[in-house]
Amino acid sequence: MPRFLKYVPTSGSRGLELPIFVHEIKPFDRDPVARCKVWHDRVQPVIARDRRRADVAWNWPNIIRPMTMAVGVRRGGRLFQMTIGDEQRPAAMISLLTKERWFADRRQPATYLWFLSRAPTETLTFRDRDNAAFTPRQVGQAAFDVALTIALESAGQGRLWLHADPIGGDKLLRWYSQMTGMRTIDPGDYPKLPGDAVRGDRNNDGRYLYLDEKGAERTHRALSSYRD
Repeated sequence: MPRFLKYVPTSGSRGLELPIFVHEIKPFDRDPVARCKVWHDRVQPVIARDRRRADVAWNWPNIIRPMTMAVGVRRGGRLFQMTIGDEQRPAAMISLLTKERWFADRRQPATYLWFLSRAPTETLTFRDRDNAAFTPRQVGQAAFDVALTIALESAGQGRLWLHADPIGGDKLLRWYSQMTGMRTIDPGDYPKLPGDAVRGDRNNDGRYLYLDEKGAERTHRALSSYRD
């Protein structure tokens, strides 16, 4: 079993923690679209209010889920939802390609983080026994940890890379750099990156980031206190 995080800290002054749960969405589940629909109905409308978010127009049930499942065998497409609290509120969606090639050596396998979406704070506000509001912290890092944990247990042994959508601007690049330790793939060194059989190589626009094996282990350890 993957050693995902078990809980996250909260904003509450009493040091409350909230349990988190990771659910893999598989093509042969009894209702493989259900979790994506819940996200689309409850969370995506709130995301859509913020035009600065890279995931402002994403559609998990009708576009991202089918795309991920379609490349399941050939490129190792896998889909996850992370929920928080005993009522299991949707907190994040993650789409991965676990059989991608490593940009620095295409003979080596790697994991590609295709899509990651974090629920807005507005949808993750809880109440304690005294009816005081509190929210979970480090939700984005916990969601990234799902991808990282899968990458560490896949053939690439932690090699992980992604593309930060330009809609997210410099803020998104800084988040990945500061919160996850990822580094930019230098366009001068790697102007072309592995792509798919249809579209060919990806052009490196300076917004691709990566963790190598050591970096992945280091980032994974940083949240180890929430794993036990």
